[in-house]
Amino acid sequence: MRLTALRLDRVAFEDPLLVAKSLQALARRRSVNRGAWQGHLQRALQVVKHADAQCAARVLNACSRSPVQDLANEVADAYQDRAKRLLGQSNVRQLATAANAMARMLIRDEDYILRLSRELRMKFQKCNTFQASLIANSYARLMVVERTLFGQLLPAFAVANGQHFRVKDLALVMHAYAKAQLRSTAVFDALRHRCREQTEHMDCQALSVIAAAHAKLLISDEPLFQALAWRLRSCARTCTFQAVSNLANAYAKFGFERPPMAPEGSTPMFASSSGPRGPRPPRSTVGVTEAVFDLVMEELPRLVNDSNAQSIVLLSHAAARAGQHRRWGPQLAERLAPLAQREMGSCDGAQLGMMAVAFAELWPLEDSSKGFWLALLEAAAAAPLGASDAANCGVAFAAVQLPAEQLARLELCRFSEDSAAGGLSPQCACALTLAHAYGGLWAPQFLQALENQVPELLWQATDSVASRWALSFVLAGQRALPLELRSAVRQQVLRQAKASEKEELDDASLIAACQGAAALLMPEVTVIESDQPGMQQIAWWEILRPPPCAPRLAAACVRDEDAEELRAAAQRLGEALRRRRARLGSLLLRLAAPRTTRAGAPLSPARFAGLSSLLLPSVKQTATEAPARTLEARKRLRRWLKRSFLRPQEMGHDLVVVLLVPEEVHVVFILDDQTTFMYPGEPCAAGERLHPDAELHGWLLAKEGYVVLRVRCELLAELLQEDPGDAAGAPSREEGRRDSRV
Repeated sequence: MRLTALRLDRVAFEDPLLVAKSLQALARRRSVNRGAWQGHLQRALQVVKHADAQCAARVLNACSRSPVQDLANEVADAYQDRAKRLLGQSNVRQLATAANAMARMLIRDEDYILRLSRELRMKFQKCNTFQASLIANSYARLMVVERTLFGQLLPAFAVANGQHFRVKDLALVMHAYAKAQLRSTAVFDALRHRCREQTEHMDCQALSVIAAAHAKLLISDEPLFQALAWRLRSCARTCTFQAVSNLANAYAKFGFERPPMAPEGSTPMFASSSGPRGPRPPRSTVGVTEAVFDLVMEELPRLVNDSNAQSIVLLSHAAARAGQHRRWGPQLAERLAPLAQREMGSCDGAQLGMMAVAFAELWPLEDSSKGFWLALLEAAAAAPLGASDAANCGVAFAAVQLPAEQLARLELCRFSEDSAAGGLSPQCACALTLAHAYGGLWAPQFLQALENQVPELLWQATDSVASRWALSFVLAGQRALPLELRSAVRQQVLRQAKASEKEELDDASLIAACQGAAALLMPEVTVIESDQPGMQQIAWWEILRPPPCAPRLAAACVRDEDAEELRAAAQRLGEALRRRRARLGSLLLRLAAPRTTRAGAPLSPARFAGLSSLLLPSVKQTATEAPARTLEARKRLRRWLKRSFLRPQEMGHDLVVVLLVPEEVHVVFILDDQTTFMYPGEPCAAGERLHPDAELHGWLLAKEGYVVLRVRCELLAELLQEDPGDAAGAPSREEGRRDSRV
């Protein structure tokens, strides 16, 4: 008892400043001696009531660097309360140190922050540049956007003291504004010249922080980025993977095209086209963005063990945005894919979505990339995706043309439930619908759920989103567009068509208007039992079941209160589109053309009309190959037609026969198989649904004067069985002619 009392008395008379300095010494040495830390933290906890403002700031700063987290948090809570009571006695250095310690430990005390902000308004002018930048960075890390600090105090301080900022101060202030997402041109303009002067003293970390801050806030400063690129040439060997990914992302966002120059503006950065780690892509004069990517790719082999999920996703996304795969070819994706595949297991939903979108641009589905895409699909199917993440993955997997049964594993239809709670944005709803349309998934209940949300979402959608959404709806299998969406898209199409007569539309506006026009002109295909007045019917026969079931007649119509005005607008847009994208423009003109009764030259050699390409014009769509079973069925039909003394002509995957009954009639045989039908995208998707793009192929042929006969290829063998009387041999020429007339 006596020894204990003596020890407590000794603690009571211990100097709090000496305890604080002891802890600060451990922090400066970055000591990992847990015993020493525990002893000094216990001493600090016992003298907290006697600590002044300086001691409180020092102890908080040491606690933020302690390896003993539990005890350090307990001590920090006690000293934070002490620092709150001593705010009036604290100078700006102590305020900045305490704020930085709280930010490092993620201690967000609203009452302390409010009182600290009031104190800073009176004392901020006494800060030096480091203290001001430290305070700004602390507030940003705590996600506290104090209007007076960021809107008045810091801009005024930057204007008055900008010439005194050092590299670390510049990086901290710019990072703080970027993290708080405040685009303060006053601060960045005030520090612009100082930032260019200090580039020669920057390391790779500072380069990446400053470039990333400008990119996040979309503050373009090409002379600064030229100076940063020149400095990167000297310090690239010291860069981390995170730094190079941030730099690549920043340069990709702006896409500067001028050649990289020295600060004096005379000497190019690169004079040769080969590096120490292999040849670069051939170039005559490259822009500064390409030069930075060349440096990044040279350093990539050194950094493979330093990568993490966020960095590899950011670098892949930057490479795709900057179009570096067009310079590097497949070797760019082949370098990045192993790193990405290694990090898939640690990616969250947002990162998987970004990765899928990036590699859809970098590495389309081929034999060499099939394993990567299947691994990415497995990771996405197992991850807890949000609606926007699933939309990104769905669009990317559909764009690389993964089979519909693989795409269905994402269960995109389940995200329609978020729309009732306002969880879906128009862009997200459009992307989900587009994934179903482009991937060939049939989900009628999902489409109905989204259609119910159109009135609530449409007012938030831009014209381009509304047009793309409309085309996605009809190509996903929706028979008729929602009235609100149809009306909005129609107004945009007519407005853009009128504007195209006066001036050339930009690519984005023209594509959006053409998407809307195509959606409005898509026919509503129905089974016709009898003539319906008031509808222009273009019919073809569909044989879906073997005899004795009769073929059914399908008809299509375009419903619009003024179809002629819409067709005229679509023709003007189609002519403008054909000058830039010949195939898509010609398809839109066919869609807008009036009906003809005499067939001309075959215009559609594919099994689909190709309207899906208008949804994603930048994606190179490969031709859909018919299954071997369908090719065999086509050969069988061709032989049967020849035995009937007809002369079938091949039109891509279809067969054309000319009959004289009594005048020339062109008959097109279209063989449908599992690839021309949509795949069930939800468990309760009842019935079969012919893909609208395949449906459009037959409708366009019928509209252009052909008699179209659609046959399921699995029924062809049963339909072409020979009669018993024909078993002795082939029919005579007269019998064949009579049969052909029938």
